[in-house]
Amino acid sequence: MNQLPIKFIERYLTTDTTVAEQAASSSVVSLTAKQLENFAGIYHRIGLPERSFWKTFLIMGTWETLKVTPDESGNLNIRGGVGTYDWNTTWAPLNETNFQFVKSLQETWAFDNFDRDGSISFGNGQNGNVKYLYSGQASYEKLAWYEDASLHILLFGLSLIAFGVFLWQEVVQWLVHWFTIPPYEEKGKLEATRGRYIARILAALSCIIGGGVITIFLALLLTSIKWLEDFTPGQQRSLLYTLMTFPMVYLFIAPGVLIACIFVWKNKYWTFRDRVYYTLATIASSVTVWQFNVWNMIGYKF
Repeated sequence: MNQLPIKFIERYLTTDTTVAEQAASSSVVSLTAKQLENFAGIYHRIGLPERSFWKTFLIMGTWETLKVTPDESGNLNIRGGVGTYDWNTTWAPLNETNFQFVKSLQETWAFDNFDRDGSISFGNGQNGNVKYLYSGQASYEKLAWYEDASLHILLFGLSLIAFGVFLWQEVVQWLVHWFTIPPYEEKGKLEATRGRYIARILAALSCIIGGGVITIFLALLLTSIKWLEDFTPGQQRSLLYTLMTFPMVYLFIAPGVLIACIFVWKNKYWTFRDRVYYTLATIASSVTVWQFNVWNMIGYKF
């Protein structure tokens, strides 16, 4: 484990000078706003289980993250913490990859996992863009734009709204109409073809299952789940297996809704307003599948 900082330096830092020499230097350089913008982003502490369901630690706010942003004076502002950005620091550039702390080390800027040597360094990924941040014994990796927890919470909320609108307008109101019109032959005219029934049923299932999974998912991540401590590890695992079965079922329904949406517009099912509601539900279904994949909810990955 002690070899990690050494290997990181060998792989990502410049070889013409050492980190210690850079930290000792009092001469800073000026970087352009475009250069500083390359460092901007949210970084998570290396060790995050990115290929399992526990990647959701980022949404739960139980994993150390840093938020790096350029400031107007040509420095980098770094805020960090677990769940909330509790501390704030400013760093001046020594060169294109290394930065030094510009305030007194006696100030309460230090984080438990952030070393006090007064210098940080950045490294590039395989695509040549800034990907890593290194400070003392701690290493961080930049999140992709689509891994931002706040973005996904917003998208989940919008999907719930789209699902709710479709269920109310195209299912509840449709059923009310069904039970209030005259019986027998008039009911048969409510949907002219079998395809319309199938399209409506697929979208309804998508909204109910998708909305249910999102609601349970957010409830588990954003609220206290201490009640799980009452279960044995085996029971907790069984519960996870059960919950993660629904996203896999949803994976087979959402493509059907997308295909049905094509026929809805091609054959001009219902009114224009109804087709718009159907399209919004289809978009929400597709986005939800993508989100489930980002957070490793498809498949028993834990």
